[in-house]
Parts: sequence; structure tokens; C-alpha cells
Amino acid sequence: MYEIVNKNGFKWYIRKGVPTDREPLRDYEEFVLEACMKAIDSSETFVDVGANVGKYAIQLSPRCKQVVAYEPLPENLEVLYKNIELNDIRNVTVREVAVGSRNGKAYLTRAYAQSKIVDSPKSNTIEVEMVTLDDDLKHYEKISLIKVDVEGYELEVLKGAMRITREHKPIWVIEHNGYWFDKNDPNHVKIARILVNERYLPFAIDTVHWIYVPKNKKHHVIDYVFPYHVFYTVIVPNLRNGKPWYYGVPDNWWHGMSILEFIYHVNFKRDWVLYSRSIKESLGISI
Repeated sequence: MYEIVNKNGFKWYIRKGVPTDREPLRDYEEFVLEACMKAIDSSETFVDVGANVGKYAIQLSPRCKQVVAYEPLPENLEVLYKNIELNDIRNVTVREVAVGSRNGKAYLTRAYAQSKIVDSPKSNTIEVEMVTLDDDLKHYEKISLIKVDVEGYELEVLKGAMRITREHKPIWVIEHNGYWFDKNDPNHVKIARILVNERYLPFAIDTVHWIYVPKNKKHHVIDYVFPYHVFYTVIVPNLRNGKPWYYGVPDNWWHGMSILEFIYHVNFKRDWVLYSRSIKESLGISI
């Protein structure tokens, strides 16, 4: 049994009793999706690593030249293809493989949206092909955005894409899976350090999703994500630690604002000092 549901101007194939199919209907991650929409270039390529049933790949397809969607799980692929067909999308290439730091075989758990790569076969795993982005995308030009949602394997994805990172300088949007289980995620720090060394600027979109923007791009997406970054790296820690929400914010231009007013009126260009300090304190790295 299934139904077809409309959301955000797109049609979605929903199997009865399969929560993963309803991911495109959830308002959660709307800020992340909007950040991707602001970051993508209409003449370039969007790479969706961990495409699932197509929430990002399908909704970003009208905004770019082409999409490459990576999804290795057959149960998700079935719905991904249905959603592409329902929306008559012609510029999405689906790659039925996992992505990592090597080429070869890998073991994937069968858990729909929570499927992940594991070290050895278990009762609920299947064997899948694994590729690196550097090898699989070597013939593509102008890769402008890479989104990664791979349930803890994001560091390996980045390690296998260093050529692309250096040559194309794409914006990276990464879900740091470790934050779902612990407020400290060592892989996040490793990823941030790698990208900062490649002259990227890291910003928090929410508690688990971060966007990494090349310094040389001076991209307009920064003005969109910077208020969220300040909220999650400065204001939220202040509130958790019993400090005034504005503690550590330079000058007094926020005076009289509520937190929401602050978030929507923050000026990125004026407050670079605040950004630099909050990155250093939250990740222990300098930029």
C-alpha cells in the first residue's frame, strides 16, 4: 500500500508503515535545505551523498545543472526512483553505491534512513560497492555543493574527496552524526580541521548540521547561515551555562533585542571578530 503526497510543490511516494518515506514531508532540516538552495549555483553540479528517498536531490534539481545522488540501500532506491519519476526530473543521476575513502566492497546495515557502513557483516547487513568521490566524479566539472548524510561515515567521505575539495572548492554541508548521541563529536573536529586547513570557513546551521564555505568564494550563503551559527555556538551555550544569552557578544548593538530579533538582524560583515572567536571556542581551532 502506498500514497502520493504533495509537499513544497513536489510529489512524494509514501509506503504505508515506512517512516523513512516521510522524510521529505518533515519540516525538520528546512533550514538546512534552504541553506543548500542558497548555496547552489544554477550552472553547476550538486552532489548528494546519502540521498535516501530524494528530499534534497529532487528539491534542488531545478536549481542546478545536474545532480549526482548516491544511495546504496535497495529499499531507499526503490522510492528514490519513484520520486524522480513522479516529478518528471531529468537531471538527476543516481549512483547505487556507498561513498567512502576507498574503492571496493563495504557492509551496509539495512535500516532505511539510519543505514550505515560497518566494519564486518552482521545479520542485518548487505554487501555494497563503495567508491570515492575523487574517482567517481573525476569527469565532472563545476561541482559547487556536496551534502553528506551518512550516519557517522562523513569523515571517510571527505578523505576520499580531497582532490575535488582542492580543485573545485565546493561548499560542503555535513550532518555530523555523532551529535545525535553526544554533545562532543570527535569526527566533527577532525573534519573541521581538514577543511579549515583547506581555507574553508565552518558555520553551524543547527546542532548537527554544519556548512563549510571556501574563503575565496565570499559566498552570499554566509549571510544566511551566520545568525544560526551565532545562536548555536554562542547563545545556546550561554543559556546552558546559566549566563546571559548575550554574554561575549561584542559591543552593545544587540541591546534591547530579543534573541529572535538578534538572530534575524545580526550583521555578518561587522561581526567577523565574534565569528572567529566562537569557532575557536566551539571547535578548538583557529581560522
